[in-house]
Amino acid sequence: MTQSKTMIETMNKIINKFQNSRKVTLMLALALFVLVNWLNYGFYVRFDLSASGRYRLTGASKDILRNLPEKVTIEAYFSKDISEAYMQPVKQLRDFLEEYASSSHGRVHLLFLNPDEDEKIMQKARSLGIQPMPIGSVDRKKQEVSRVFLSLALYYEDKTQVIPDILRQSQALEYFLTANIYKMAHPTERNIGLLETGGEFATTSGDNPFHSLEILDKSMQTFYGNMISVKADAEEISDNISVLFIVSPHKLTEMEKYHIDQFIMRGGKVILASGGVDINFNNLVATPKEKDVLEFFSNYGIAIHPDMVYDSKNYIPFRQPVNMLQMIEIPYPVWLAIPSESLNQGSLLTKNFKYLVFPWASSITPDSSKIQDPKITVLASSSSRSWLKTEGIAINPEMLKNSLDNLPPDSEMKPAVLACDIEGKFTSYFAGRKLPAGTKNYVPKSEHPGRIVVVSTPFAFTNNIQPVSLAQNMNINFFLSTLDVMHGLDELVKSRNRIQTENPMIGPVDMWMKNLMVIFNFMLPLIFISGYAVLRFMTRNRLSKKVYSAMSGAGVKEGESNA
Repeated sequence: MTQSKTMIETMNKIINKFQNSRKVTLMLALALFVLVNWLNYGFYVRFDLSASGRYRLTGASKDILRNLPEKVTIEAYFSKDISEAYMQPVKQLRDFLEEYASSSHGRVHLLFLNPDEDEKIMQKARSLGIQPMPIGSVDRKKQEVSRVFLSLALYYEDKTQVIPDILRQSQALEYFLTANIYKMAHPTERNIGLLETGGEFATTSGDNPFHSLEILDKSMQTFYGNMISVKADAEEISDNISVLFIVSPHKLTEMEKYHIDQFIMRGGKVILASGGVDINFNNLVATPKEKDVLEFFSNYGIAIHPDMVYDSKNYIPFRQPVNMLQMIEIPYPVWLAIPSESLNQGSLLTKNFKYLVFPWASSITPDSSKIQDPKITVLASSSSRSWLKTEGIAINPEMLKNSLDNLPPDSEMKPAVLACDIEGKFTSYFAGRKLPAGTKNYVPKSEHPGRIVVVSTPFAFTNNIQPVSLAQNMNINFFLSTLDVMHGLDELVKSRNRIQTENPMIGPVDMWMKNLMVIFNFMLPLIFISGYAVLRFMTRNRLSKKVYSAMSGAGVKEGESNA
């Protein structure tokens, strides 16, 4: 028993000596420091504090990457020598690409290559069409201009895609990467059809930029490819068409109506860009559209009115040159610029957009009574200082420059719906009507819920000169967001729309603040270890004082008792 007690006391002394040893404490602190840094090398966590979340990978990208049938390789051609002004943005690009690859669970293989240091890499870059990009900065002391490589090459099976100059696309790099990879892995799953009705709107440049969809068509190529021409008068609309785009049909034959109707009955998705008036650019007047066309679309809960919306508050002025050096602005209340306050921020289709432009728009009224299980969302409206005109509609800027001086009475002023999202099950237009000759497989009611997004002007997505040049990216991104949502890629919308919402974390971060943050990150481990050492020293010091006091007190009492 005595021997066991002695062993326990001996072990306690050894443990206390070990715990109070300064050398052991120092060794443990150093070991902890090395362990933390080793773990940090293989595991790290980043917190994105920016308002737009531009460095935060969306769930859609992660899902697409992790479910790739085959692995994809990303070759990042990065020069090493970058001017000081661009070192931080380039570092952020490298960090993002590394996180992008690591989030794929091994489906993305990332390689960084420097063509400036290897002739073989340089030749490979040239064979891919990758060229160095000029970047530079100018300040009060010096000017730096250099040509550097900042491009990506994507490889999937036998397909190759190059994304040049990613520094300029850094705000939407996630979208460009994911869109290109998805397109290579699933080349035929997303087909956008453009209904050909013999009208003036086409994907070619044409004589009138207001009738050309060329820019929109090119903007779709990254993810969806070119729009496919659909002629509904000849044959039924294929189920391979995932979304049908209908732009201001002037007339529709009974067979065209039938094929469009049956596409909707099968659960097809439609984007309809049409007003209730047709514009004649020769005499600059607008006349009501064929009642037959408006009646056809009203069957699906879409009442497009034969009018034009005037807005005295939210509009883009018409800029008219006076001479070679001067230009005047004429009030033009029929070019509607709808700000974020009048866009539905609860819908992904219009969320986070600063504004959208609706040139020469009509008013629309969604009708839920014609839809089973309806879900109707108003996407955009004009201001409360709007009015409608149904007769004598002129679009000549000279005739409208004084229109704001003689406004209608307040009783006629009210907001007008310009875009809406309609979901539900529809009843066939031909229910109770005679079917066209030669039709087959008639479906009287929707088998599955369909979706129709209506924009009350066909000019929102065309190569307009003035109104869309001010908001072309906004309007086209709205169209692409609609396609993404219709294909169930809701999360992907967020990565593209960060272009519109990019804001600093709190405000502009100066260079001294960036340097301070770098120093703080470097010093943080040292501060932690130093703080622990000081705390340990103070604890041991207090403990020593207590022991000394206890021993001193015991000595005094022992002397008194001896006396």
